Amino acid sequence: MSEMQSRSTNKVIPLPPPASAGGSRMGRPSGVLVTLVLMVLVVLLGVGYALTQQEITVFADGRAIALRTHQMRVAGLLDSAGVVVLPGDQVSPPLDTPLEDGMEVTVSRAHVVTIAVDGRLLTRRTRATTLTELLNELGIILSPGDQVVSGDVQIWPVSDGASGAAVLPSLLAVRRSVPFYLDDNSVRLALQTSEATVGRALYGAGITLYLGDDVRPPLHTRMTAGLEVVIRRSVPVSVEVDGQTIHTRTHGGTVGELLGELGVALIGQDYVLPGLG
Repeated sequence: MSEMQSRSTNKVIPLPPPASAGGSRMGRPSGVLVTLVLMVLVVLLGVGYALTQQEITVFADGRAIALRTHQMRVAGLLDSAGVVVLPGDQVSPPLDTPLEDGMEVTVSRAHVVTIAVDGRLLTRRTRATTLTELLNELGIILSPGDQVVSGDVQIWPVSDGASGAAVLPSLLAVRRSVPFYLDDNSVRLALQTSEATVGRALYGAGITLYLGDDVRPPLHTRMTAGLEVVIRRSVPVSVEVDGQTIHTRTHGGTVGELLGELGVALIGQDYVLPGLG
């Protein structure tokens, strides 16, 4: 009996094998399930993100840009779209407007205009489409007789029958009207002009010049306030030489001076009527 007890006491009971690093058979389905759940959550989040985006159309620089965004306001939308808003540009609706699905945002660009006036050169970004709007923005007041030009083209005042500039030019100049005095064969006149030269000022004042008229200072002289312009008129004459009639004008006081101006020389028995004196 004691021998049987001894045998049962010394019996070796085998132990179960250790669990592998990958976990038990029961743990594997649990890891797969977690992965599947995470994948589903990612998909749901992506779908939810896409579904909550707002569709906005931006009109800028001649393009229509369709955007889907989570931005809250117009400013953030334009920034995320890389649309830069510069001084003078107009955004409709305004930058602080909350976004709504289906909204349209328009960026109207300003253009750069440079204007020379009263010895200053002013450059401005503006959305003005007419000269009046631009001058009002800059606080420039035109007086009677003033001109606004672009190069050699007069923009203001507009001539009768003209429509003016269809597009506001980018370079403009204001020519202020200045007084000048004209002595036209001893007839004295006080005039105003905004023209750049003596010749243009006389033409603008309706003064007709004839071949042989003497103008001082010369026609190309720049106009300044108070300038004295003197015209000494030539006299119209007709000269018949060798059966040909020459019509001209002269400053000469005698027939001899007239013939000298024309380069007509008397030789031998040549004669002239009236006489040279």
